[in-house]
Parts: sequence; structure tokens; C-alpha cells
Amino acid sequence: MLFSNSNMEFRQDQEEKVVRLKNIIAADPINWNEFLELDSELWVLSHEAAFDCSFSWILAHYPPPHVIKSLLERYQKFLFSNDVEIKSILNISLLESIPEVVQFIASRYSYIMNQPLDISGDVPLHRAQNGEIASIILQACPVSVGAQNHALELPLHAALLHQQHPDHIRLLVEQGVAMKVGGEEGCGGVLVQNSHGKSPFDMLNNQFETGIDLATLDNPIYETDRRMFNNLVTMVLAIRHVDRARASEFNVLHEIIRLDCPPSAIRMAQIMAPGQVSKPDEVGRYPLHLAAANKSCCRRVLDSLIWGFPRAVQLCDQSGKYPLHWGAIGGRPFSAGVETIYLGGPAVTCIPDKNGFYPFMYAASGNCELDTIYRLLRESPGSK
Repeated sequence: MLFSNSNMEFRQDQEEKVVRLKNIIAADPINWNEFLELDSELWVLSHEAAFDCSFSWILAHYPPPHVIKSLLERYQKFLFSNDVEIKSILNISLLESIPEVVQFIASRYSYIMNQPLDISGDVPLHRAQNGEIASIILQACPVSVGAQNHALELPLHAALLHQQHPDHIRLLVEQGVAMKVGGEEGCGGVLVQNSHGKSPFDMLNNQFETGIDLATLDNPIYETDRRMFNNLVTMVLAIRHVDRARASEFNVLHEIIRLDCPPSAIRMAQIMAPGQVSKPDEVGRYPLHLAAANKSCCRRVLDSLIWGFPRAVQLCDQSGKYPLHWGAIGGRPFSAGVETIYLGGPAVTCIPDKNGFYPFMYAASGNCELDTIYRLLRESPGSK
């Protein structure tokens, strides 16, 4: 009789605890400490069908870190019984950005970090939502920075597509450089193409082209635009094999023009580092020289560079070429910037470079329009 009463009391006690548990789960917010206390007796996750409470459900309700850690230790063998279960929990943790779970899996099942999560071919690093998560994964599996999914996308492609924080982008680029992703020509993954022929650098340039209005670009720069520019600097440093410790000595404006970046990127570089417009490179070329030779640099960019450093139109490089020479070499139409450069220093039409060529000669031997050739020729010596 005593045994029967004791058994009945135990059942009643258990039923009361189950009712309490269901009330806790239904509450908002959830009392996680009370949940943990009841779980130690009811073993909720081991009977998730009965309680309708899975680990995935728990993670989706944002429990505090100490609760996650307790459950992970308590249910490790149950939750991580095979690779399918591990990947399922890891995937949820990546989407919800739960570092405690990612760290737990990375420290005990590091091999998973370089395996596809599903048919997309994404490895965990493709789905990292922030730099903290990416750092945990890279510490466990550094080579995953070079993993490509079925679309041949690197984690860097994915991070750019989802506009992750510049610190996240920089982490992937620097790790990619360290792991020599893509070899010498891949520049740490920055120039590695996906199945559509697009590299991360191409994607970022497209974001500049489609996301920034050059006509309205001015100080103060929006935070989203500033983040894009920081990503561009990170990639340019990788492409030019410049260590970040020497970044302050590096003329980003020159390189952005050389790499044929969109006009909005050039303008932003000038805004972010206004002093660089008046700095020559190793062969005496100023940003205006480089932009004049680049036909894709619109007149608005040239006007901005001239406004930033008017003397550049009257300065030659080591080969004796002025911006007017380079504009003719680049096949630039007179109305698309050559006129602006000419008006800043008309006497240059009468000055040959060290090869003895006048601006009109380069215009005539290149792809310039007849109007450009004629106007330059008209001002040259011996034409009158």
C-alpha cells in the first residue's frame, strides 16, 4: 500500500512538473532558469515529441548563453549522434548567429566545418552571418575559406551578396590571402570567378554601379556606402599585394582608377582621402593623368579631380605626357573631358612629350573622334 501511494505521489509530482514545463514553454518571455531546473528531471529533449520542444525550437527562442551551454553538455550524445543531426543543428545556429553552438561543434566536430551542409554545396563559412561566427569556423578549419559551392562561389562571394560587415569581409580576404586561395592570380579569392564568371571584386564594383548615385555623392557619406568603400580598400590591397600595415602609405585613389572601378568608387575615394589627388605615383602620374586615359571615367569624375588639384592639368609625368596627352591616348571625346582638361592648360597642345608627340598626334593615331583631332590640331604649332 505504501508503495502504491508513493508511486501515485511520484506520478502526480511528474504530472505537475509537465504542466509547469508546458506553461513555461508557452510563456513570453520564457523563464529559462526554471526550464533548466525542470529539464534536469524531465529530460525534455529526449522526449521532444511528447513535449513538442526540440533543440531547434529552443534555439529559435533566443535562450541565454548559459542555457545553451548547459543543454549542449547535457544532451551532447543525443543531439550529435550522427553527421546529419550535427549539420542540421549547425545550420540553424548559423542562420540564427548563435556562437555558443557553433563553437561547441567546431571544437568537437571540426571536420564538419569543411563539409557541404546540403545540396547547395555551401560549407558552414558560406552561411556565417557575422565576423565572430566566421572567426570561430576559420579557427577550426582555415582551408574552408577556399571552399566553393556548386555555383563555384567562395564564402567571400556569399558575404558580399548578403552585405556583411567590412570586418567580416576583411577576415575572409586576409585569410584567403594567407591560404593562397585562387593562387597568385586569385589574390586570396578576390578575383576568383563563380559559375557566372563573376569574382567578388566584380560583385563589389556592380554594387557601386547600381547602389550609389554619383550625382548626389558627397560628404557626409552614408554608413552603407562607407562600408562598401572599406570593402573596396580591402580588396584593392589584396590585388596589389599590400600588407594592411602599409595601407596608410598606399594611394588607393590611384589604384581604384587603374583597376577601372566605377566613377562612384573613384569619387568616394577622393572624398575619403582628399590629399591623394595631389600625390604623384612612382612615374610622376597624378590621378588626373590616369583618369584622363581611362575612357570609362566620366566627365564628372575628371571635373572633380581637377577641382581637387587644378595644377594637375599643367604637370607632366616622367615621359613628358600631360593629362591632355593621356586623354588623347585613351580615345576620349572632346566633349567628354578633353575640353575640360584643355581649358585648364591650353598651352599643353603645343608641348610634345619626350617622344616628340603632341596631343593631336596621339588623338590621330588612336580612336579619337575627328572633332577631337581637329580641335587639338588647330591649337598645335604650325597649324596656323
